[in-house]
Amino acid sequence: MKKHPTLETSQPTPKPEFDNKKVYKGGVLGLMALRAVKGKSGVLSEGVAKRIIAKDATVTGREISPDTMAKVERASKQTEYWHGTGRFQYRDGKVVDVLKGMIEQGGLLPHRDDIDLVGAMDSVSLARGRTYARAYADMHENGEKGERNGSALLWSAAFIGPLALKIAQEEKVWRSENRQRVKEHFGASNSAQWYKKVRQEPTGTLGIFARGSDIEDNYPILFGVKDGTVTPTKTSESVAVHEVRSTEPIGFSGLTHIEVPESRVLETQAMLMQVGYEVPVMAIEDFEAYASRQSFAEQVS
Repeated sequence: MKKHPTLETSQPTPKPEFDNKKVYKGGVLGLMALRAVKGKSGVLSEGVAKRIIAKDATVTGREISPDTMAKVERASKQTEYWHGTGRFQYRDGKVVDVLKGMIEQGGLLPHRDDIDLVGAMDSVSLARGRTYARAYADMHENGEKGERNGSALLWSAAFIGPLALKIAQEEKVWRSENRQRVKEHFGASNSAQWYKKVRQEPTGTLGIFARGSDIEDNYPILFGVKDGTVTPTKTSESVAVHEVRSTEPIGFSGLTHIEVPESRVLETQAMLMQVGYEVPVMAIEDFEAYASRQSFAEQVS
């Protein structure tokens, strides 16, 4: 009896979480950043870094008035640390309004953080540089990404490289027992469920930066913290590569400014004025245009 060929039903190829080329280029930037922050970046490497960022930038050509540029530059110079978050997050399976909560609570309050290998603590996580905080804030972007000087995926890949290297050095992961301990730590920490802040679908770390949030109308927010406001608490050297921790609340009086997408500036100003907070609210896109004019070393420091 003649056998009929078996029909195979083709399964749709799952969409990749991120563009590997951007991750590779981000890794190159990360290696270059290690030299740049030490003042060892030459003209050639500076040019290469800027070209990599420019090819991934969507803010190119944005026009800013001299007055706005002066305000952005002034706010940037007055800011010592940055905090990146978003308007909404998932908490216990429910969507909460992060900005509204901060306004009601009077500022940035410490939350439980168990990612650092030195131990869990209640703290506010702050970035040493704006670009790092902006990449984290952009995890909260829902839908089409705004004008940026390099994508969140590119920059996250750039920052993760030096961080991973520092963890390897600090924890001596070439020893199998240390490597296993580090693996178990991150597996048991909140980092394993990081995606749950902004997405319901399980997503890898780099995938979160690439895909953003699935919460409707969510958007990124950055807070600039005034110089001298925070006394950093002790952390591991790996965390200290890009971040500091504050175990004390940071009130609105300790902020230089707040950044939101241009379309959300008036709304945010109204929310603050309603309760009497006088904090400048500025467009993220303007700070991105300002960043595009900075040197690579300034962007990664």
